[in-house]
Amino acid sequence: MKALTFLFAAVAASVSLVCQAAPQSEAPGLSEYIPCDGTIMKGSIVRAVVDDSFAAEQRKLVEKLRSMSPEKQKEIVGKSQADCAMEYDADLWPDRKDYDAYIAAWKKLRVVPSGEVVFSVKADDDQTMSILSLTRVQERDLVPLTISALRYDPKANVWTSNNGTLNPSSCTTSDLFAFGRQSGTEWKLEKSGDFTKVTETVRVTRSDDNKYVYILYSFLEQMGDTNTPIAQAAYLMRFSADAPSASSSKPGQK
Repeated sequence: MKALTFLFAAVAASVSLVCQAAPQSEAPGLSEYIPCDGTIMKGSIVRAVVDDSFAAEQRKLVEKLRSMSPEKQKEIVGKSQADCAMEYDADLWPDRKDYDAYIAAWKKLRVVPSGEVVFSVKADDDQTMSILSLTRVQERDLVPLTISALRYDPKANVWTSNNGTLNPSSCTTSDLFAFGRQSGTEWKLEKSGDFTKVTETVRVTRSDDNKYVYILYSFLEQMGDTNTPIAQAAYLMRFSADAPSASSSKPGQK
């Protein structure tokens, strides 16, 4: 059942941001968050792990959903996001105290590093920035990550990939974000073809306590009629904000 698959997928999700569309001139550029002069940044791939109590709440949710009509299931899934807690629905939680227990369990998310990563970005002769180094250190091997194929244009404040242009929006965190409150910029591409649709995202944020910078990359290709995933990749990188300040590195500096 698609709805059940969706709900269980939420258990492993790690990112919850609200991104508001903004003129490209208003959305902060890449150099606001990270050095753009070839500085090597060392960090970790991180993920959110839910508490056992949340898995129990999910099982209750699934049982309740099974008893509902296909139309109601579709309505609930349609307004949900895989990286957020479910919104309150009186049909799912007739007793509001049960929803409060669900939220309390969701808030027990914890952050777990799952591998070291190194990252750097620098401009070329035409001032377009390329990711010079982006590898995941895994069992002493260096594993390139997908985002390294993208290029960033600081003048237009856009990323480009083989799929097209990723345009910027300003982002702020929700109260349920597992990694603490953050703000930053999300660059996203959404493209639909005759048979498939593609969503590609780069998101760079800084924690409100100024301890960390996060870089998210995600790619999803789905069948246009059924939303069945064909190809997908997603990872979240965390770096210490103690690295050389991005504001002290001019975009395009070599």
